[in-house]
Amino acid sequence: MTVHAGGLVEVVGESHRQDVLKRLAGRTVGSATFLDDLSGRARKIAEEKRDGRWFRAALIHEKANEYDLNAISVWADGVGLVGYLSRDDAAEYQPMFAALRRHGCETASCPAFLIGGEPGKPSYGVMLCLSSPERIVSDLTDTPLG
Repeated sequence: MTVHAGGLVEVVGESHRQDVLKRLAGRTVGSATFLDDLSGRARKIAEEKRDGRWFRAALIHEKANEYDLNAISVWADGVGLVGYLSRDDAAEYQPMFAALRRHGCETASCPAFLIGGEPGKPSYGVMLCLSSPERIVSDLTDTPLG
């Protein structure tokens, strides 16, 4: 389910997935595809950098992760795992996954974009366009079940 995308959240662990991110860079699109899904700070960035490297990210709560029961992995469709939310962010977004489960969903979706991959900063990183957990839960609570 696509969730509210008004803020920005950094992804961690990308240094271990540079090959995947390089493949992803060749499959990204400009921001115009995502403008209707964006608001706030995320929309402002999309409007300023229309030729950015955008893609749709899937967020999955890895309940059985041996290192962190709150772990949230970040995936790029058709490419693979690109990273994780930080431990602190993963803990904060647990209420979002509880609200999603009440709607019968296990996965959240949001626009995202690549940073880096340029001269002077050759490594890639990922930024998610994701509102606060409170805003997302509020939206999901206001959405009829079923």
